[in-house]
Amino acid sequence: MRTTVILVGLVLLNGCSQVARLSPAVSEIEERIRGRENEPAETVFQNIEIFKGMPAGRVVEMMTDAFVPALGVSCSHCHVTGEWHLDDKEPKRVAREMWRMTGEINKRVQGIAGADARVRCLTCHQRSPKPPA
Repeated sequence: MRTTVILVGLVLLNGCSQVARLSPAVSEIEERIRGRENEPAETVFQNIEIFKGMPAGRVVEMMTDAFVPALGVSCSHCHVTGEWHLDDKEPKRVAREMWRMTGEINKRVQGIAGADARVRCLTCHQRSPKPPA
């Protein structure tokens, strides 16, 4: 019993990203792009709009290490599992707009508070799909 508690504590200390990385879906994607991680995302994945020019491996990291823990969701919240390119789910479309909005906010914030000042998904979402009131 003690070992289980310690393991759960380790997962929590490392954030949700560790849980996401253990996902069979993420493992499948990582295996599929193996050797192409440094290529531009739009040459490795279909239907890339926001992350054009970003290395494909970095896109996977963004999903597992930023979006999943910041919103407290799994990949299937925004994506159709196995059909990652589809835009069938509203949360995926909203996420694209939120990414654009965050970029605009950060330009303004950095103009006021300096280059290191940044708003991230977690700033507002606080591990919830919808920001708490």
